[in-house]
Amino acid sequence: MTSTENETFADYDTAEWRAQTAVDRGIRDIVVRTSGPAAFREEPVWEGAKSTHMVADAAASIRAAIMIRDRANYELDSLIRKARGKGSTWEGIAVLLGYTDNDEQDNTPAERAFYFAAPQTERFTPSTTSWKCSKCGETIIDRGPFESHPEDNERGHRGFEEDKPGKKCPRQAAAVEAWAKRNNW
Repeated sequence: MTSTENETFADYDTAEWRAQTAVDRGIRDIVVRTSGPAAFREEPVWEGAKSTHMVADAAASIRAAIMIRDRANYELDSLIRKARGKGSTWEGIAVLLGYTDNDEQDNTPAERAFYFAAPQTERFTPSTTSWKCSKCGETIIDRGPFESHPEDNERGHRGFEEDKPGKKCPRQAAAVEAWAKRNNW
């Protein structure tokens, strides 16, 4: 094998290629299961070619791709909530989503990451998301990275709410302590 062939072969072993292959396979499998073999037709691999391949009906493929997209979005939302629960910041999630300060946007990358996870559904209703804090075990209502004080952004940590007395959540306590130090409080 020549070095050029090795480089071409290596291109097929990337995460993007594997993702594309999984999506293609998923679309085909869903079309087979939902529409059956009648949704496929034989076509030349390119115009004028003698070799053929099976192509799925466009409408059935679109419906399958939407199913995959919706499931992937659901899974991504779930993973973001788990990451927040384990201590990831909105800034860290923004990095994972590929958001940078270089983007010509009005919001910070952290704010865009929050809005990705918690899109505003009603015009005058603030967006929120929720997750389970791995430090205190409580369900947290997350209002995003907008306010200065941690208690204004995350509600529900143990020891910080009247209805949740007890030992203070170490995660929220550390965030409040860091805020106090930054603000000479």
